[in-house]
Amino acid sequence: MLELRTWSIGLQILCSSLIIEGMKDRYIGERDIEKTLMHLAN
Repeated sequence: MLELRTWSIGLQILCSSLIIEGMKDRYIGERDIEKTLMHLAN
């Protein structure tokens, strides 16, 4: 029973870190797009 609980906690941590990574990538991507647009505008 303890193993299952540890496993589910590990899974939650993994999921949240993946979500954080995804958000970070999206944020960086949006900033890159903004920079590119600014560069094209100038």
